[in-house]
Amino acid sequence: MQENAKYSIMLLQVASEMFKKAIMNFISLDYKQKEGRIADILLYFSAEVYHDTKFTLSLKRKKIA
Repeated sequence: MQENAKYSIMLLQVASEMFKKAIMNFISLDYKQKEGRIADILLYFSAEVYHDTKFTLSLKRKKIA
């Protein structure tokens, strides 16, 4: 029973931290101009999605605008 309580607390802490990061990213993107937003998104993809500095994005300029 106590193991489940520890696990639940840890899970809530992780979820809370993820939510906090998402909110901070949203606020940060809201105050930046288009170029800064795109740069932040590319950095996010590099660090969190692809885990590499080189990656291929299948995105056209028209979709960005």
